[in-house]
Amino acid sequence: MSRRQRASARDVHEAYMPHVPFKFYANMVSGKDAPESPAEDERVAERIRREAELYQAGLEARGREVKRTPEEATAIGAAILR
Repeated sequence: MSRRQRASARDVHEAYMPHVPFKFYANMVSGKDAPESPAEDERVAERIRREAELYQAGLEARGREVKRTPEEATAIGAAILR
């Protein structure tokens, strides 16, 4: 078992997404306020990891958008509309 798999869902939550309530992820995966088995705990931890990756990708994309000049933004918009 790898080190990543051994971390509990609560540990993963604290490390990656502490600003979102833990119950949100537990309910999303199992419909309960907390995982009741090791398998549920691992599924919740994996969901939190995926959400953290998406969140980070969104932050990075917004950071790139902010750094664009108006001309670059216009060129990108024109390319999308073609």
